[in-house]
Amino acid sequence: MIFGVLDTDTVAQLTLNGIFRGTAYGILGVGFALILGVTGRFHFAYAFTYTLAAYMVFTFKERVGLPFWIAVVTGIVVVERSLCRAS
Repeated sequence: MIFGVLDTDTVAQLTLNGIFRGTAYGILGVGFALILGVTGRFHFAYAFTYTLAAYMVFTFKERVGLPFWIAVVTGIVVVERSLCRAS
């Protein structure tokens, strides 16, 4: 029934979105499991770092106007530099 309402382009786009979001959630979950397994403690800074990197990419892409891949690299570098200074 759902395929009668949606065209094939929409179904393909929704499928790819699901795959990419699932992959991102999987990477986040594996990172949490790795930190919890090694240290034996749940570490909130990991989630903060993950979220801050995504926000910085958004900021560089939408507000500064950089191309997507340059914004990704810049966001990761900025977050990494800020973490190196904090520790």
